[in-house]
Amino acid sequence: MQEPLFSTTIPSQPRRQIPSIKNYRLYRDNDGLSTKKTFRHSDSTSRALASIAQSKYNIQERRRAAALLIILFTFALSLHLISGDYYFKSSGKESSSATSNLPLRLKGKTIETPGSQVSVSQNEDTVQEEEIKAITANIEMDYLNSVNNIRDFNSEIEEGDISFYWHVPRCAGSTLKGIIGECFGLVSACEVGVRDGHADDPELAIVEQGGARYVNVDTSNLEGIKRAHDMNLVSSTIALPQVIVSSYLLPIAQDIYDEEHKGRAFTLLRHPIERAVSMYHFSTQAGSIADVTLEEYAKGQGIENNWMVRYLTGKMEGELPRESLEQAKTIIKKKFLIGFVDDLNESIQRFIKYNSWSFDEDDVSSNRQEQCINMLIEVGSNRNIDGYDLPKKGSQAYSLIAWQTQVDIKLYEYAKELFDAQTKAWGTKDRKKADKKKKKLAGG
Repeated sequence: MQEPLFSTTIPSQPRRQIPSIKNYRLYRDNDGLSTKKTFRHSDSTSRALASIAQSKYNIQERRRAAALLIILFTFALSLHLISGDYYFKSSGKESSSATSNLPLRLKGKTIETPGSQVSVSQNEDTVQEEEIKAITANIEMDYLNSVNNIRDFNSEIEEGDISFYWHVPRCAGSTLKGIIGECFGLVSACEVGVRDGHADDPELAIVEQGGARYVNVDTSNLEGIKRAHDMNLVSSTIALPQVIVSSYLLPIAQDIYDEEHKGRAFTLLRHPIERAVSMYHFSTQAGSIADVTLEEYAKGQGIENNWMVRYLTGKMEGELPRESLEQAKTIIKKKFLIGFVDDLNESIQRFIKYNSWSFDEDDVSSNRQEQCINMLIEVGSNRNIDGYDLPKKGSQAYSLIAWQTQVDIKLYEYAKELFDAQTKAWGTKDRKKADKKKKKLAGG
């Protein structure tokens, strides 16, 4: 049975779709666009189960090995205590005179004792490490060229820049889009703009939906991105968006933004296991996947495989190459302001500062905006009302989900480090004070 594809449109009902636009070099084969695209090999579930079983076996073997080492160490220590005095008394003088003429070796350098010649040998391991670093740097540079139209994170905002919200499904995206459109009144380009038949509009226009304004394009899928490109979205003088929202980083960077109109990227993240469980409950309630248990879902009945790394690197099918994680790390470090769902208020304040979103000068309007933001942060939008429990760590469902998201989990942990590092430039005053206090306590 062919495994289902990723969901790419949230909060509207998820669709299992394949990349379908030709001429996207990162989404097509040499002979043209493939009609069948999957994100994992067909035996991924069996390999996941085998991997979990192997992990349990490895844990048992490590415990046996540890017990054996303890026994051997105890035996060796006993021998040492018994024979130690005799050994050191008889060999102490000889060893002191013998070692005085031995050369010392330190990290590739041979340093002989005084009176002898000093020879320095080049460390082959160091040379190999430098070569690997150089190759890695070239790979990173080549990959960064593919997102050259996304401005570097530490660059100043310039005229013509348009904010880019990289939307990870089930990561408070509807809440953030509500804050952008309803609280700040900014014009967005996302899937909402084509509702009520606006997907067939011959020209760009700004339409109103639910008290917010949108350009009549859909940037949540590849067909919509191509239409937005053909209609010259970012250079429009009639319907120019202030924020572009999409999960597709590479097509947006290559075909929407340009040299005169660069993207200023930010994103909201959530722990991959929590996100996968949320996607399961959302999809079952929406009826977009079969009525299966969480464990069955995690075995391949709809689960997404390392969604974040795949959408950042464009590796949308098969096994992820080893370099994909490093590429994804490079992208979020160089290009993104990071935010987290479990630290939403702090994240929103950083986004406001980073994108220069301004409050109204009128005090009444400004207070209304702040109330709007606080209400959406507290109540949320498109949130799962029924609630659910996460699988327990160590359970089969948890292990399977962790296996399917193992690369995303590493990226998430790295993003946490970046979030802390970005506090100095973009954090709130309260967070900066809290971080200083933590450092003082840790140093004391």
